Amino acid sequence: MRNYWLGLLVLLVPVSLEAQSGTSLYNEAANHFLDGRIQQAREHVQLSLKIEKRSPNSWFLLGQTYREDGEYRKAVKSYNKALKLTPTDDEFNYHKALAYQQWGKSKKAVKYYFQTIHIDPEYALAWDRLAEIYSGAGDHWAAAEYYGKSNDINSTRPENYLNRAREWYAVEAFQNVLTECEFALDLDPENAEAYLLRSKANFQQGDYLHAVNDLSQVISRLPDSASFFQERAVSLQLLGLFDQARKDLNRAIMLDPDLADAWWNRALLNLSEDRLEEGLRDVYEVTELNPGDAEAWLLLGQIEFLKRNYKEATRAYDHYFTLGNDFPEAYLNRGEARRVLGDLSGACRDWKRVVKLDKDGDTGIKAEKWIMINCE
Repeated sequence: MRNYWLGLLVLLVPVSLEAQSGTSLYNEAANHFLDGRIQQAREHVQLSLKIEKRSPNSWFLLGQTYREDGEYRKAVKSYNKALKLTPTDDEFNYHKALAYQQWGKSKKAVKYYFQTIHIDPEYALAWDRLAEIYSGAGDHWAAAEYYGKSNDINSTRPENYLNRAREWYAVEAFQNVLTECEFALDLDPENAEAYLLRSKANFQQGDYLHAVNDLSQVISRLPDSASFFQERAVSLQLLGLFDQARKDLNRAIMLDPDLADAWWNRALLNLSEDRLEEGLRDVYEVTELNPGDAEAWLLLGQIEFLKRNYKEATRAYDHYFTLGNDFPEAYLNRGEARRVLGDLSGACRDWKRVVKLDKDGDTGIKAEKWIMINCE
């Protein structure tokens, strides 16, 4: 009898040592992975799998190493091995979905994110990832819904509300944007992005005063960003606060001389205040910075026309039209400039074009009068 037990002990000891060695290798692999040593993690976990092939955690960790290196096909195969052993593990399903998403296979990613949620409806990250995919596909309503699901699970992160606010903004649900930003600011009163999103929603709803107030909050936290001064200036202009708008535009240009929008808005401000020479300098700056900006060439044509520089106005309008635009007033003004320059046939063609584009509008009526006087 004693010999029987001794023989059994001889058989059991190597198995026990093997199992212990596999666990040790897995633990070392996990430590390497956490420390960012991906290659070492893979080597150790592959060794552990030679000892214990039915370890779902080891297959999962191997998948993690492949996903970290962008080898998504191998990652999915490893996750499949883990899921074959433990099919209802939410973490394994989630990372398989994540590998598909990073691989660019969105449909499969969606399938496994929903599988994750079926296993654990409280898996907030899966809802977030679904929202990302739907947002990227342009389905902002669905994205807002899924971000909302994540918010229901974890309502203490300002970023959750800001994510949803961005989706509401994309579908022009501006009142919803304001609500989400309020939630975010309740959690984090210093959140500059929440103030910025709220300012944009207020602007879109024509509430320029609150847009200015929110942008002031942004600027107090991020005082070196030219674009925020430029955006606040636009609202100030619409409120008729031209001196304050000019100060903001000057500040924006000082911070970033290449910010074409600031030059364009200052040119428009100069035009509205009949400061044509200053406006001309500003708009020329825009055409240098961004030659493809059609609105800059249109504004240049308008200013040159008002200054009675008809040849330069014609050239600016010509450039504007080459960019594929059809603005009736531009044809009307170019027609008048051509008439003054002695090109009556060209002027008549422009005015007839105006009538086609705006027959019953004020511009079309003016063009018809010019045609009656000059072209018939």
